[in-house]
Amino acid sequence: MMSVNEIFLSQNPNRLKKDRWQNAATPFFSLCSFLLIYVSTFGNASNAPSNAGYFNIDTITIASEPDYPPYCIVDKNGNADGFAIELFLAAAKATGLNVKVKVGIWELIKNDLAAGKIDALPFVGRTPPNVKKFLISLSPISFSTEPFLSGKRTPKFIRWKTCTGKKLW
Repeated sequence: MMSVNEIFLSQNPNRLKKDRWQNAATPFFSLCSFLLIYVSTFGNASNAPSNAGYFNIDTITIASEPDYPPYCIVDKNGNADGFAIELFLAAAKATGLNVKVKVGIWELIKNDLAAGKIDALPFVGRTPPNVKKFLISLSPISFSTEPFLSGKRTPKFIRWKTCTGKKLW
């Protein structure tokens, strides 16, 4: 018996390709939008009067967790790395913005953001407590409780609860 997902994908074979493109592009466009708004608000305002409330900045400070793979990790040299960091740095480079990256434990870097010690966190979930405290852009990643396929040749469905203790990437 075929599952609902298998039936849907068999009737809509191009759907999977479209979703993969959208899922890959969404984080980039979300981050670019954030940086565009940030830079246009706080960026170079050399033509503005000195009391206009603008800031001349060329560097922002962000923070990253040391162990939240694949989004935020620390490389063998102790530098922040991972998908969220690479994406943020690429968008910043495209806008000419320099980024200083600090590594720290989640609760501490979240408190640093609230205290204004850092300018941004590259990956924050839109949870009710976070939305009350911070201005959070739309999530660059979709979270789902749907099953997913394991391997190309072995179409076996895996549910999240069966993944406990296993490394998926």
